[in-house]
Amino acid sequence: MSKKTLLLCLCIVATLVVGLGSTLAYLTDVDTKVNTFTVGNVDITVDEEFVQDSPLTPGVEVNKDARLTNDGATPAWVWMTVSVPADVNEYLTLNWADGVTPESEQMTGDDGNEYMVYTVLVEDQLAAGESTDWLLDSVTLSEAVDYQNGEYVAVVDGVVTPIGADLSELDVIVSGYAVQVDGFDDVEAAYDAYHDQWNDTQIPTD
Repeated sequence: MSKKTLLLCLCIVATLVVGLGSTLAYLTDVDTKVNTFTVGNVDITVDEEFVQDSPLTPGVEVNKDARLTNDGATPAWVWMTVSVPADVNEYLTLNWADGVTPESEQMTGDDGNEYMVYTVLVEDQLAAGESTDWLLDSVTLSEAVDYQNGEYVAVVDGVVTPIGADLSELDVIVSGYAVQVDGFDDVEAAYDAYHDQWNDTQIPTD
């Protein structure tokens, strides 16, 4: 092969390599996927069948049905608290619905007063738009309560003991709480996480 022929072949090969390289440079691809997420919400409502300012008469049961409704868009673990002024707690019976067994502890309200707080954890998660069964049924003021000489007292076996509270306007506070289901195995875990997050040592009173 002559030098001229060899040079021509090399030029042809070089041209092919450059051409091939230019072609491969454009064999690219881009794929984009837009992932859309929707963020749910947790929204709890306390439902009651209760006549505001209902009179409390010693020994007479007063209707106060209470339950929780999940008005949010996601399932939730829920619980309810019922707070009674500590100095009245001994004389007011909370009549719970069948099968409801609350836990209780004395706590300070954000108004600075002491309350006995009853907590009912709902064991089953509450789906969006659903309500629990009725948890609280009614309340009953003790038959021992009386009003004498301008103050409320308890009369037990003839012994009169001042109650130390004005029962003419007694606030019984019902609160509902909810935490998302995802990330928690049960309501106890959600309850603990809620209190760890908020580090709350007081109860809401308004």
